[in-house]
Amino acid sequence: MCGQVLLQTEEPEELFRQGIIPEKNLNYGRILLDTAVFVWQSWPRHTPVTIELCLFSFFLYTCEAVLSHHSRAFRYLRETTTLFLLYQNDNADELERLVSGRLFYVLMISERSHAIRYKRPITLQVTEETPGLDILDPSLLGFLSLAALFRPLDSSFIALLNHELSVVNPSPEYINDVETRVNSALGSGFGLYDTQKANLRVTQLWLRIVIWKLRLHLGHLVEESFQHSITFRYPIDVAKDLMLSTRDLPASAFKVHGVGMTEKLFDIASALVDVLARIPITPTSPSGAVANTLPVNDLSYLRSLMQKAPSGDTIYDDLLEKHIQQTIPALANRPASRQ
Repeated sequence: MCGQVLLQTEEPEELFRQGIIPEKNLNYGRILLDTAVFVWQSWPRHTPVTIELCLFSFFLYTCEAVLSHHSRAFRYLRETTTLFLLYQNDNADELERLVSGRLFYVLMISERSHAIRYKRPITLQVTEETPGLDILDPSLLGFLSLAALFRPLDSSFIALLNHELSVVNPSPEYINDVETRVNSALGSGFGLYDTQKANLRVTQLWLRIVIWKLRLHLGHLVEESFQHSITFRYPIDVAKDLMLSTRDLPASAFKVHGVGMTEKLFDIASALVDVLARIPITPTSPSGAVANTLPVNDLSYLRSLMQKAPSGDTIYDDLLEKHIQQTIPALANRPASRQ
């Protein structure tokens, strides 16, 4: 866990400057990870599955994910969910039951988010036996909302995203139901920290784009509809919502979530670029997709926000610029918004 925290924390380097750790955050985090992996590889696999083993494997996943080692991260995530399915808490005390119940939802969120981003299958399913969370505990408000966002994205939905062949064609009603549950997952945000608000707002809007892309693949989109989410223009609405719902939050609220936040912002920005490419960029454009009007300004804001997130000003900004050059050359090399 300490290794994951150090890897995720780019700065400050106070622990190193005070002599508490012998290396800077990233270097010492890697040392802790390497040590943990060495121990894990030598661990006997016939050992009874405990909640500590599940946690150990999970933190190996989080460390590899921070380092963008996607294949190794998936291996440890898959191993963790398998261990959790094998874990038996029949003789566990109250604290262990509490930890295991919350760990299920942490794994559910992590696995479904990873599956969407990297086209992977999922292991955990929500059933009648799934433990519940205390909805009256104010300290769990953000956690409950995040779990509610990912809960509708079941095995069937992930299979659709992965283009799994099926004898049953998905109905628009099924996609609508998933979307409705995602849209209703968040409350007013009262009582949440800025870091929680940033994560929840961006994640919800990112999932709307994920659903929109699925509809595009399935041929469910139309040019005009009172239901904006089934139109080709919908990413313009999502980008606008993102700008309005995050402009009051500090950059640090986004940065703390790591590269996963950057990837979500990149996905939304890329979808917006694809849509703007369909709209004529002319002074008489009825859709308003001309320089210095709202959709392009929202793209500029999105890009600025992404640049402030981990790896945003290097890897992902370069990828977005290349996408813009290939898709809308007229908008290439435009400076990001300084909002």
